Amino acid sequence: MSVPWQAAASRMVGRAAELAALRSRLEQLRGAGTGVLVVVAGEPGVGKSRLMRELAVAADDVGVTVLNGRAVPNGEPYRPLVEALGRALRERGLPEDDALRPYLPVLAAVLPDAAVPGGRTDPRGGAVLGEAVLRLLAALAGRSGRGTLLVLEDLHWVDPDTLTVLTYLAHAAESAPLLLVVTSREERGLPQPLLDLVAATQATVLPLGRLGPEDVRELVESCLTGRPPEEVVAFVRDNADGLPLIIEELLTGLGAVGALNPSGRLVGPLTPAVPRTFSATVRRRVESLDPAARSVVRAAAVLGRRFDWSLLPEMTGRPETEVLAGLRSAVQSGLVEADEGNIFHFRHALTGDAIRDDLLPPELRTLAHAAAEIVEDRDPEAYALAAGLRAAAGEDERAAELSVAAGLVAARRGALHSADLMLSRAAILATAPELIARAERELLSVLALKGDAERALALGERLLRDGDDGVRQVLAQVAADAERWDVTAAYLSSIPQVDPALGPDGDPLIGVLAARLAYARGEPSRARQMAQAALGAARDAKLWSVAGQALLVIGRVARLDDTDAARDAFAAAETLAEEYELPLDRVAALHELGTVDLLVDGSTTRLERARGLAEDTGLVGLAATLDLQIAAGLLHGDPTRALTYALRCADISRRLRADRLFATAVCFQAIAHAELGHAEEAERCVAQSLALAPDDLDVNAAVWGAVRAHDALLADDQDRLLEALDKAADYLRRSPSVTPTPTRGLWALVRTVAGRDDEAARAEARPSAVNWENKALLGYAEAVDRGRRGRRREADEELAAADRAMARLPWRRHRIRLLIADSALTDGWGEPISWAREALPVFAGRGETKLASRCREVLRRAGAPVPRPGRGDTPVPAALRAAGVTSREVDVLRLLAEGLTNTAIAQKLVLSPRTIETHVANLVAKTGVPNRAGLVELARQPVEG
Repeated sequence: MSVPWQAAASRMVGRAAELAALRSRLEQLRGAGTGVLVVVAGEPGVGKSRLMRELAVAADDVGVTVLNGRAVPNGEPYRPLVEALGRALRERGLPEDDALRPYLPVLAAVLPDAAVPGGRTDPRGGAVLGEAVLRLLAALAGRSGRGTLLVLEDLHWVDPDTLTVLTYLAHAAESAPLLLVVTSREERGLPQPLLDLVAATQATVLPLGRLGPEDVRELVESCLTGRPPEEVVAFVRDNADGLPLIIEELLTGLGAVGALNPSGRLVGPLTPAVPRTFSATVRRRVESLDPAARSVVRAAAVLGRRFDWSLLPEMTGRPETEVLAGLRSAVQSGLVEADEGNIFHFRHALTGDAIRDDLLPPELRTLAHAAAEIVEDRDPEAYALAAGLRAAAGEDERAAELSVAAGLVAARRGALHSADLMLSRAAILATAPELIARAERELLSVLALKGDAERALALGERLLRDGDDGVRQVLAQVAADAERWDVTAAYLSSIPQVDPALGPDGDPLIGVLAARLAYARGEPSRARQMAQAALGAARDAKLWSVAGQALLVIGRVARLDDTDAARDAFAAAETLAEEYELPLDRVAALHELGTVDLLVDGSTTRLERARGLAEDTGLVGLAATLDLQIAAGLLHGDPTRALTYALRCADISRRLRADRLFATAVCFQAIAHAELGHAEEAERCVAQSLALAPDDLDVNAAVWGAVRAHDALLADDQDRLLEALDKAADYLRRSPSVTPTPTRGLWALVRTVAGRDDEAARAEARPSAVNWENKALLGYAEAVDRGRRGRRREADEELAAADRAMARLPWRRHRIRLLIADSALTDGWGEPISWAREALPVFAGRGETKLASRCREVLRRAGAPVPRPGRGDTPVPAALRAAGVTSREVDVLRLLAEGLTNTAIAQKLVLSPRTIETHVANLVAKTGVPNRAGLVELARQPVEG
């Protein structure tokens, strides 16, 4: 019996509040340019998809770009994103955007149909792909500036790699014009992966409940062209449980048995034969089809909600004409809907589930086997789909083989979480020892790439117990990358060695691992020797990446005492990487070169090049780390630029959920704000960084050693300065980090000036003199010590070298000289009078009155003339004197005529800018001119004495 009509609501009912909540997010997207992640959750059939359609219409109406994708059971990695982005690219083509260009190879790896220039690149996990997708979404949104709505449905079936990318996007949405809305079934709560996503991103969960009685009535009316009888409404209300999908299906079922027509008129009795559940309505509609159509929809249900109709002729043994006729009947019955190309889909996921669940086990196995045979024959690389079909057919061994293949493909695409799941599943399904061993060996490699050291080491140990000695090198690499050096040593020592420096058969990779171990254990000479031997072997074997790793170890060893040699080694590694097109290795080498520059002279040029290359290569996390290093190099010399880099690092590290890096970036923002005189912002950032990482030793050291110490330097409070630096030094002693922060040198200098355990302080700080600023600060400390011992010539020599180095930070040099001026006066070395004279206009011009007062105290103590603030000796013309103009105000007036700003005038007169503002206001009032321009005109006129 054919079904004359399919009941479908003409409007959305009962979701006004939920749609309003989502519309408010759209307004936030358009207004503030920021978005969030919203999870719409509800049981099957409650109306999630209809709400998403209404939201998409609302977004399109206000010019927001809309993309939509959907997860499916046993889908390929990134499947919802592939659908959403692939559809957009088919409709609009690939955007031309400079910010997107470096990420095209990454996108090509997960969008196989995308026509992109250049080769494909392993995305290496969710962070890089997340940034690539973010940039593509921004480029697709174009110039409208109104943002993007990305809707991903049915995420109860989502693969873990899509979730990783989604987590990144959700964090990015906090500062980007991107609204993410996802849907999921919620029968006994959200699935655990989505609960983790909500917790990690602080997403909003929008639950959809069942419709109330009045909403049920309204929905029934919206499905019909006329007003239905009360008994029909009551029947639906009693049997649909408030679920919109069931309401539509029950009305369709009433039509199927001839009880109701589309106008709402009851034309037959509501007998017990009328289906009262969703499964029953689906079963009845399937049974109403002719035998050919029934076989078609049952075969299609085995393939999943979305299916390629061209598989069905072979699965059913029927000609294409019969299959297409059957599909037409299924579409007319409302069971199936046409999609794009050869693709059809069941109207609701529950429809396919109900049909599949109604199959007898032998029927399911037979159809699944037939489908698997066809899929493998037509598309030998459709491993994930074929593996699921083989498992449904009860063919576990073949399902395991295909799962291994699917895992390897996923790993090549950078979908490491999906590869982990597929290979783990293969190891469980397999029964043949060789297949189990293969699955677990490949799984070990994936775990190593993921950085999942705990699971990798546990699996590796079990493989070793089973006699697989070949995994020792992999485990040594995993342990070294996790900096678990004792574990690294244990694995290396268990590998039979031919050459003690290189390992079995002179393996240079083993040599590099051994060199890294020696370096980590504080054995630089041994590390250098092993790395040099590994370098020679790697060059002989043409293993250029391993050769580059060996050069990096050689450079790190040299950096301890010979920065020129370190630069040579790192430069050789960069040349090697460039010659053999190893972009990741080139970034690492350039990073090391930039680090040497930062230590030697504070230059950030190469670090900035490395940062650009890291971004071009897709190394998002490294780019953030480089932002932080660049900020560190700029903090004292160019705090405005330092703040820019620290803000960018904070933005990226927040997306990456790199909490420690995020906290450090916020702390660096505090230091930059302190240097710029933004006290309130500095305190806000200090509070945020300590809230993020209250127990982090390095963050606490930076707060006390940079922010609090800078406050004390400005306040000229020696006791508070020493207290802050002592606290910072204590944190640094307990930190495993050996970063040569300038706090170490400043602490040693202040301790020396105060005469408190100064020799021990300098000895403790001396290893940090690899940093140019620490070297200069220790030079000042040595000058103080030499002067105190009566060795004035040596004090002057130490001072001269330190002064030359510190010249690149003028304000800091003035402040350090003022710090040591009393010692220089007492012990008779240096030029404290010149220091005070040079520094006074600088501090006064910046409004740093306590430091300006300290300069005057130094001059008074030395018996030198002290400029008098606020008073002048310039003669006042009679006309101006009659108006009450003072000598100092004449000075200000004449400098105004030169076009100088208040700050420049303050520096020339050794006053604060605020004092100059007062003088200008007084001049306006006394002379009667209307404004500053009037004063300038007055000053340029001849004035009689």
